[in-house]
Amino acid sequence: MNRLIILVFAAVLFTVATADRYFDDYNQEYDDLSGDESMAKRGVSCLCTSDGPNTRGNTLSGTVWMKAPGYSNNGCPTGWKFCGKSRGFFSDCCKQ
Repeated sequence: MNRLIILVFAAVLFTVATADRYFDDYNQEYDDLSGDESMAKRGVSCLCTSDGPNTRGNTLSGTVWMKAPGYSNNGCPTGWKFCGKSRGFFSDCCKQ
């Protein structure tokens, strides 16, 4: 039983150490980008009204933003505009 406890403890310690290293590399990747690039890269793409009625053959030019305090009424951050497709109660599609 003692060996099992030691083995589980070692596995948890290894997992935490690996996750810490992973997130350090992940954060370094975003620190290398300028502000606008990191803002655009962090979101999920969405369909704006200027993209057309469907996604077939079109690129998704918008970015989904969660509505949060401090943003405008539509949920888009400063420098971004609402592109006409509401994504529901918690998020909107915004375009730079």
